[in-house]
Amino acid sequence: LGFKKCAINRILEREFHTYLNATKHGLVPEDRRERRAAITGDITDQWKAVIRDHDSEGLKTVPILESYQRLRGVYVGEKVNLNQFDNFRWFGFTMVFTAVLFCTAFASYLDDYF
Repeated sequence: LGFKKCAINRILEREFHTYLNATKHGLVPEDRRERRAAITGDITDQWKAVIRDHDSEGLKTVPILESYQRLRGVYVGEKVNLNQFDNFRWFGFTMVFTAVLFCTAFASYLDDYF
């Protein structure tokens, strides 16, 4: 992941450097939104290529996007139900009902005979 992060940062630095030099030397007017949008699109495409290459290596068990989201604490992957008691819920209800039934029966028995 560290190497891929360096590659992503290099792309960003190279594009910023090229754009700022072109603006400084008057090759690109500063108020041109289309040029900034094109640069943003180029950076996005290059980053997606780096991420796609990383994910396709097959050596990683976690894709880079998932790893990034987990590190930032914003991961919204598939929801896994970790509740282990779902299988025992009806069994528990049955046991509670049986216990209440026996308590009521024994209370009734004691009330009648004592």
